[in-house]
Amino acid sequence: MRYWIPLSVGVFLIGCGGDDSANFGPGPDAGSTGAVAGNGASAGVGASAGLGGNGASAGTGGGGAGVGGGSAGVGGAGAGGTATGGVAGVGGGVGGAPGKEDCTNHVDDDGDSLIDCADPQCQSGYVCAPPVPSGWQGVGYVDKQATAKCPDGFDSTRQLFDKGDLKANAAACSCQCSAPGQEDCQALLTCNSGNNCSSVSANPIAIDSCTAVSVPNQNGNNACAVVGTTTAGGTCTPTVVALAQPPTWTPAGRACGQTSGGSCTNVGETCVQRLPSAAGPCIAQAGDLACPAGAYSQKTLYFDGTVSDTRSCTGSSCQCGPSAGGKCGCPAGSPNCGVNVFGFDDCTGSTYLAGVPLSGQCSAFMDGNNQNSNWGVNTDPMVVTTAGNCPASGTASPSGEVAPAGPVTVCCVN
Repeated sequence: MRYWIPLSVGVFLIGCGGDDSANFGPGPDAGSTGAVAGNGASAGVGASAGLGGNGASAGTGGGGAGVGGGSAGVGGAGAGGTATGGVAGVGGGVGGAPGKEDCTNHVDDDGDSLIDCADPQCQSGYVCAPPVPSGWQGVGYVDKQATAKCPDGFDSTRQLFDKGDLKANAAACSCQCSAPGQEDCQALLTCNSGNNCSSVSANPIAIDSCTAVSVPNQNGNNACAVVGTTTAGGTCTPTVVALAQPPTWTPAGRACGQTSGGSCTNVGETCVQRLPSAAGPCIAQAGDLACPAGAYSQKTLYFDGTVSDTRSCTGSSCQCGPSAGGKCGCPAGSPNCGVNVFGFDDCTGSTYLAGVPLSGQCSAFMDGNNQNSNWGVNTDPMVVTTAGNCPASGTASPSGEVAPAGPVTVCCVN
């Protein structure tokens, strides 16, 4: 509410209560004799409280300070009495809520003249890490959450391995033989008396070079057939085979690292985020090393997960027998190759009696007044179509081991 008050000289607008708290510029000057100072008037922004009128009863001084803090009201000295001085105005008004401190940017974000780790806002979640010695990496923390990614605020996650968690079985060893070389082809021949092969012997004779075969029916009818082919005479090289399952290694922990941080009161220290329930701050370096002198004194040797696998087998007693079990066929351009039967056991061409094809077809022929008890039998040239096998013998023993290959020394603050 505003009042117009007539005075002996001039007219003044005087605030009552808090209605004038938003006034800008200087406060009203004192009136002439008889003026009454306004009670409770608040000072304007940056303004001084009005002076009490000369000769009037003492007015109460300026009210509470406005934004920026007004000066205290000065009591006017009245006639016949001493004025009471104004109550001093309170200082600057309350500002907005303080800002949030970024604990790693070297800036006083909330305006309290305290930077990063010196600010109370940072002291529960951050810590000042000692300087990192030359050649070492850090700063970081180590905990058992081996497969989890490090939380926000950490710029690297590294798995750490414990030597005792490395598992590897010895190699399974055996003697084996290489594929045979220089094999001979053989035809498996059976013969019987008569004009057909219905009573062919169950025990064929292996034929390659000229071989003596007993005549079933001298000077009579005979029948022969090739019941198969095989290989022989090939040589194999003994080898030792080592079969080893890949090693298994479960990580034992993780390292959460930070390559930058904020300011600390002590020169050289860095304000870094804490990792609850983790050891640290820590530094690391590849190799099995002693911790550097100073704060980072607690050593733990970890590994990076790489291994050296020297598992093998020794088998000096491994041997190979002669090859057997292969198959042969006619070479290209000679589809009708087979076994040749001669009247004399020297396989001379002048006494040729019959040709027995590899196809298994029965061949019947007359012995032809042959007085010899044996034929001479050989084969046409053949080629190996399926290689045989050499039987292996002997024993082999495992050797070597799987060992960690990448040591990592971690040194933490005690």
